[in-house]
Amino acid sequence: MADARPFHWEYHPEPVAREVFRIEGGRPLNGTVPISGAKNAALKLFAAATLTGERCRLTNVPEIEDVRVMAETLRDLGVVVDHPTDNVYEIASGDVEWLFVPLEAAARMRASFMLLGPLLARFGRVIISNPGGDRIGRRPVNLHVEAMQALGATISYRNGYYFATAPGRLRGTEVRFPFVSVMGTENAMLAATLAEGHTVIRPAAREPEVDDLIEFLVKMGAEVERTYPDTIEVEASDASAARSTTSSPIGSRPGPSWSPARSPAGSSDWRTRPATTSQRSSRPCSASASASSAGPTPSTSTAPPVSTAAIAPATSRPPRIRVSPRTSSRQRPSC
Repeated sequence: MADARPFHWEYHPEPVAREVFRIEGGRPLNGTVPISGAKNAALKLFAAATLTGERCRLTNVPEIEDVRVMAETLRDLGVVVDHPTDNVYEIASGDVEWLFVPLEAAARMRASFMLLGPLLARFGRVIISNPGGDRIGRRPVNLHVEAMQALGATISYRNGYYFATAPGRLRGTEVRFPFVSVMGTENAMLAATLAEGHTVIRPAAREPEVDDLIEFLVKMGAEVERTYPDTIEVEASDASAARSTTSSPIGSRPGPSWSPARSPAGSSDWRTRPATTSQRSSRPCSASASASSAGPTPSTSTAPPVSTAAIAPATSRPPRIRVSPRTSSRQRPSC
């Protein structure tokens, strides 16, 4: 029997052989290219699926290494992850036996830290490695930790791992970030879904992946709403009431130099504008991802549309305002 691999603090990836692509131009390009869902959206849906023990089906998932690593990490926790066909994953988190995300998983994929919020909110405890295998101080995740602490969690850092516990149940509160954080917004939103009471997150990231995650949570039965462009509000939900759903991550969006196309009237063109929660919630659950340069992909299922779950207004809070298409679009600066 071979000796076990000795533990080492830093993760050293396997060397990759250099490859060269030689392209001969001068020929017209034509054909059809399938557009898979965005990686940053798909990984967050994997994490959100652990909020319920019901089976969640994800279609049009990109076949990339990060997705395979996330699926493998969930299986190590005891989550049932099936891959029946290409671009399709089915996740059932009925019994999670091992609430421990090891260094090896975190070293291979930073998004593994997205499991902090849902596992802590549902099971009340989790041990998770510093993402990326970095020493403390490099690529810090203090915003995630502070958001969980604001919700009532107790978190300590020892030997490269965060030990998080939530006695009883997380409590809704106002989570205020010092600056906008996409993953911080998403992690706080996942944790607040099962927290007791009402949670307000601001300033909330406005990226399309965040709105895609909101739509997925609403399909599962959660009450999550973007009430202002920079504010997300979450009402308490019960994990036992969460339902099974089918969804697809949104398509990959253009790079930093992208700016939204303008219609003759001056408003953002719908093909390049991120849809608001109220608009996106009317799509069928199994609608495939689409990109700005391609038309909508045919649906792989005939699941009925799911309506947005509204949060009951309270007199102590300002009146709700639906985010209009113009205010929800975000022009990215040129680099």
